[in-house]
Amino acid sequence: MGIYVLHTSDTHLGYRQYGIVERENDVYDVFGEIIDIALREHVDLVVHSGDFFDSIRPPPQAILIAIRHLRRLREKGIPFITILGDHDTPKRRVLPPLVLLEELGYVRLVGVGEQRLAYTVKTRSGEVFVAGISNKRKTSSSVLKLMLKKLSNPPSSIPSILLLHQCIRGMCIDYELELGDIPIGYTYYALGHVHTYKEFEIGDGVAVYPGSPEVMRVDEFRAQSERYIVLTELGKGVAYRQKIRLQRVRPQYELVIDDIESMELKVKQFIADIVSRGRASKKPFVYVRVVGGEYNRSKILNVLERFLRRVVLDYRVYIEKKSDDIGITVEGIEHVAKPLDKLELLEKLLGDKSLAELADTLIAILSSGSESEALRESLKIVLERYDIDIEFTPTSIARASTKRSSTRGSLDLLLRQQSRMR
Repeated sequence: MGIYVLHTSDTHLGYRQYGIVERENDVYDVFGEIIDIALREHVDLVVHSGDFFDSIRPPPQAILIAIRHLRRLREKGIPFITILGDHDTPKRRVLPPLVLLEELGYVRLVGVGEQRLAYTVKTRSGEVFVAGISNKRKTSSSVLKLMLKKLSNPPSSIPSILLLHQCIRGMCIDYELELGDIPIGYTYYALGHVHTYKEFEIGDGVAVYPGSPEVMRVDEFRAQSERYIVLTELGKGVAYRQKIRLQRVRPQYELVIDDIESMELKVKQFIADIVSRGRASKKPFVYVRVVGGEYNRSKILNVLERFLRRVVLDYRVYIEKKSDDIGITVEGIEHVAKPLDKLELLEKLLGDKSLAELADTLIAILSSGSESEALRESLKIVLERYDIDIEFTPTSIARASTKRSSTRGSLDLLLRQQSRMR
């Protein structure tokens, strides 16, 4: 008989997408589902790979809900082990909020400081060796690699788990680690930071990014609308895993409008399709993508408010112009009269694929209907990407949103500067 472990990550408790209260509650709801599954499946251990909270200053309701659900695990004798992600790691010398939960006996932190990199956990089905390192920025990658070397010899007599909240090459835009930097010999590699489900092998072990339990951004929805956790059975040197789809995730859809004349009909057909799927427990969130042509934004919003508003929680509109027949000059080479994919066009302009992917993400977010929330998300992504230590308040965001065009120019300048530095 093995040891049953539930693996989740990137719960981001306290996150409120577009400032919508219901979206914050969605994050709490799906966290409750994760705990329900842990209890239903009688797991021996829960591991979390970082970004438990969305911020180092989570709202009181996020802390309260975390305590209520974690108490249910403690009452059943199920340990909850986590590391710090980039969102819940303070940039200054203050305590992370998870330290409070550890002091109260609800979680156990690993990978906080060099003295707490690993320990043996006793569960009702046996012992597990758990090691971990909290998130390290790219500027600290050399420190990260040295810490990993200290964890290079897990015991072979019992199952072992390594927790990391990092990007590995090939998994996301920017990365801190190569696959070869990660020590082999662990039974299971519990990874976090990537918000979509990915699994692969490291040596004889299984490595999994379960992804975030809720969709956080439009690019995540487009990449993978379903959300998962992992139930794994650990034996001596082997891990059997089961990918479990979460059911309380709010449904999200994309409506593409490419002809303004038939827009009203298309919206009605879209609504009929939603209704035909059956009555969901939650109203869907919809991304409306308007492509091609010069459209009147107020006319589009008028149609959406008349027909779509009553059947959805909310929606966001993204207007994209076709890039057909655009002539551009890149490094002295003329490209004309060729339909270009948006990512291809951005890569030609910026001269770098990873910058093009970042720019594509920022464009999608900044095209959102909510200026302050779009700006907040965009700034968060840029600050994390370039390891900039700046804190911003709702007031400063509101002021900045009145100068949105100049902000877009600043982001464009930053991208171009980074392109020239490469």
